Amino acid sequence: MVFSIAMGGFVAMKLWNGLIVPTFGFATLNYWQAFGLDLFVSFLTAKIGNKNDGYENNQKAYVSIIATLLFWGIGSIAMMFI
Repeated sequence: MVFSIAMGGFVAMKLWNGLIVPTFGFATLNYWQAFGLDLFVSFLTAKIGNKNDGYENNQKAYVSIIATLLFWGIGSIAMMFI
């Protein structure tokens, strides 16, 4: 889970700096800013209450890593068109 959280900050930084900065001209983010942004958005979109989603602890980590890598891959494809 720690690897997944750390990777989320890296992916958020790469996608922000690759998509948002050239498109809208916002400032670039360093790793820790992107890490904080990732945690903030995760907090805002988290489920409240019953967290029984059918996954065990290790499956949650795998799903999180796969989702992050898919998000990075789709974002990288989008960056080719900017």
